[in-house]
Formats: sequence, structure tokens, C-alpha cells
Amino acid sequence: GGYGDGAPDYGKPRVLADVEDQLSILAIERFDVLFIHDPPRIEPTLAGGGTLEGLEEARTRGWVNYIGYGMNSHDAHLTVIDSGRTDALLCFSDFNLLRQTAADRVLPAAADADLGVLNGWSIMRGWLTGTPLEQIAPRDKWNDDQQRAEVMRLWCEEHGVTLLSLALQFCLREARIHGNPVGNLNVQQLEANVAAASKPLPDEVIEAFQAAAL
Repeated sequence: GGYGDGAPDYGKPRVLADVEDQLSILAIERFDVLFIHDPPRIEPTLAGGGTLEGLEEARTRGWVNYIGYGMNSHDAHLTVIDSGRTDALLCFSDFNLLRQTAADRVLPAAADADLGVLNGWSIMRGWLTGTPLEQIAPRDKWNDDQQRAEVMRLWCEEHGVTLLSLALQFCLREARIHGNPVGNLNVQQLEANVAAASKPLPDEVIEAFQAAAL
């Protein structure tokens, strides 16, 4: 209920209607997991008759196995974790080669609560795939993250590894993260991602990269 003009509909009925509708469209009986995605405000989703209660009811009805939130705010994640009402969470843009801020509070709290964690943006919108950044954006438009990503790409070239392998395997080494969803635009990207994740890099490579403090 958060798209278009006007205030979002945080109500339980809207959630149940949406879930039922999507099950019908996809012709499936149950979702593995459903996330409340980036709510503008967290409090209405947790209130009685709110969004999370709708997902809890969907879980009770057998429409979904696991429920949680997909969002960036660490304070909001901690509030939800403290509620004890969810099974999983999705964080994004906060555990990858460029930054690991999720490790400060969110990952420890999620581990203590035995929650599943999905880590979005492990390749940061393609900046950490090894594609030269000039093919993605003009150099004079690069932000700090993109400038650092290009430095990392050059480091990988010098050390005979691919940035994609380093980016994915760095995230895969974090035991408190249970999945790193990566989008694939085509078969070529899918095969590249699988290959990059499948052949483990030596510990020395990871350690050398971290020591470089790029």
C-alpha cells in the first residue's frame, strides 16, 4: 500500500488481500518468505491491526513460511528484532566490500534472535562486479563508493583475482548471513555469478585485500 500518491495503507486487511492476490497471480500455494519492504514509518506496521499482524495471519493461514522486514534503517531493524515477531530480515547496502555497518548491531542482534538474514546489494548495483566503472557512469559523475570500487577493481587486477569473486565470497564468509540475493539480467550474468561464488579464494587474498584498507 505504499505506491502512488497519498498515505500508505498499513492495515492488516490490505496485506492479506495483497498476499492472496499474489498467490493467485503466481499460481502457487505458499511463499517461502515475505518481507515488509522499506515502510516510511515502522510504528504503524507493528501496531495492532497493522502490516505485521497481516503477515502473521498469512503465516497462520499457511500462505507463507517466514515473515520479516526488508529495509535499510538499523534502528528499525532492531525495533523489529526486539518485538520477537519475525523470522527473517533483509538488509542492504550495509555489508559488502565498501561497508560493513550491519556487523555493528544488526547482525549480532539477528544472530542472538536466531533470525535468518538476507544481504542485499553484495555487488552494489553492479559497481563490484569488475566492470570498469567508466562503462557504468562517466568518471566526473562518480560518487565516493564508485571511486573506491574502481580502486578495488584495479587492486584485483594486480593480484590476479576478479572483483566479482572477491565481492561475493567476502559476503559468503559471514556466517551470520544466510543468503546473498544477486540479480541476473541474463544467462551470462547468472553463469558469471555462480562461477565467482563457487571457487573459493585463498584466505591470503581476503587478508591482503583487508590489509590494503581500500
